[in-house]
Amino acid sequence: MAALRFAWMREWCWRRNQTLIIQELDFFGFCWTTVIFCAGLAVLAGEFPSFVRVTASGISTKAEPK
Repeated sequence: MAALRFAWMREWCWRRNQTLIIQELDFFGFCWTTVIFCAGLAVLAGEFPSFVRVTASGISTKAEPK
């Protein structure tokens, strides 16, 4: 009986951990998707100032011309 109870607890804990990991990944995926989506909208709308240059390697800033 004890072995059966141990096996059930192990299975329950494993399923619980898997569910928590999936929820965390979903949350982080949602956050990154939101950040990328908002940045894309800002680029399309021309909201970045002229001294911010968006390149394939990332966003770089240069000093404003005097």
